[in-house]
Amino acid sequence: MGLVSLFIARYIRSLIDYSIGVEILICSIIILPMYYFARKALVKYFLKQVD
Repeated sequence: MGLVSLFIARYIRSLIDYSIGVEILICSIIILPMYYFARKALVKYFLKQVD
């Protein structure tokens, strides 16, 4: 997920032309929740323990 986040961040930065602080804030607001939900989905659906 980290590598995908890098490409998403690069795409978002190419769309906007703000200061670096604002860009980091916007990317963090978008990318961190995506990472959180992707991790939750990974654990819930793909890393189930088989008893």
